[in-house]
Amino acid sequence: PIRLIATGPAYMEAPFVRTDAVGADSATLWGQAMITNTGDEFDGVVDARIVDLSNKEVVWQGQAKQKVAAGVTFWERQIELKNPKLWWPNGLGEQPLYRLELKLLRENTQLDAVASRFGVRTLELKRNAVSPDSPRKVAKGTTLEDEAYEYLWVANGRPFYAKGACWMASDDVLALVPQREEWMLRAAKLNGLNILRLNGGTSIFETEQFYNLCDENGLIVWQEAPLNWDDSPGTSSIDVWKEQLTQSVLRFRQHPSTGIYVGGNEFDPFVNGVEPLVGLVREVFAGYDGKRPFRMNSPCGGDVHAYAPPDGIYAGDENWYHKIFGRGTCFVSEWSFSSFANMSLLKRIIPAAELEIKPVGYDVEKFKNKYPTIRDRSAELKYTFVKSWLKASWYGDLGKADMAQLVEYSQMGYEHNIACVFEQWRAQFPYTGGET
Repeated sequence: PIRLIATGPAYMEAPFVRTDAVGADSATLWGQAMITNTGDEFDGVVDARIVDLSNKEVVWQGQAKQKVAAGVTFWERQIELKNPKLWWPNGLGEQPLYRLELKLLRENTQLDAVASRFGVRTLELKRNAVSPDSPRKVAKGTTLEDEAYEYLWVANGRPFYAKGACWMASDDVLALVPQREEWMLRAAKLNGLNILRLNGGTSIFETEQFYNLCDENGLIVWQEAPLNWDDSPGTSSIDVWKEQLTQSVLRFRQHPSTGIYVGGNEFDPFVNGVEPLVGLVREVFAGYDGKRPFRMNSPCGGDVHAYAPPDGIYAGDENWYHKIFGRGTCFVSEWSFSSFANMSLLKRIIPAAELEIKPVGYDVEKFKNKYPTIRDRSAELKYTFVKSWLKASWYGDLGKADMAQLVEYSQMGYEHNIACVFEQWRAQFPYTGGET
């Protein structure tokens, strides 16, 4: 860990407020902050208060003497907050926020101050309901893990259905301007989403801007570590990996939107080589947070990625996923039906002359030859092309359509499939907990 910090002789970092319990007219909170003293031990005072950000009123305050030893110590205390305004996921209520404000004093002189925004809420994963008439089935050869079938989301004691999307990045070249990201997350809220899965395949942790916007819009964050598709440790240094995880969880844990930690995307977490990396994720996140649920990876223990049905079923039967995964599944954390991106994006990366070629036609291989830039810049060609065509052809004559019409038809096909999946999956709540 190498950092350059301009401070006085002692400074505070990583303020954190956790909700331990919510009662009828009060909430039990636990607060913590790290104090680093670069000099000799002294008798200090920590002045603390909580501000309601909706009206700027001080709703709690306290002052306590504290021995500030050389090196790192912690300010910690339990707080009883009267008549709290609860933070809710989108669609269940509002998202009121508070701010913890701390000052470190020595002989009535302020050495440092730090603050952290937070929400008062409990957010748990509990075991899904089961039916004696249709008990859950575990596939032969799978591992029975402790967390199996715990995908029923519960906010402030109230079970709810989690409906969301896998969030890859807000921009293809990471142009993270606040206005663009705010627009996208507000659109997600208005669309009825209440959860976003930060897929480990992106290999990035998001910015404070992203988590702040999720706090404000009631969007729960499914936070994965950047491990993806590989059963070997690669070039990661254990020391660097541990430091990255530590500095990251000190950010994540402050946000009421952070709902679950997951070790990564689509790999076996129990094989030689990768297990120290995943083990450190569990250990560091549990050590610095301690309340949020953890899964070794996704898919895992009742959570599935619903892809690749047998040929022929996909095109003619939207319920193929239900027939394949059946009642052994509680949560679909990754599912998609391919469609083409908006024309506004294609115009940014595809030559105009190529976009003007028509008709797009019914022959996928001929399309790839006629549109080489689209072919070369598309991921997972078997999804992008073949499966887009299956449903796009329902909505128009591809023998006459241009690229803009193909985009529209494919997105209409996407909507049709998404609607079918969401309606049938949600109808099984609480046997199913949700999907992204």
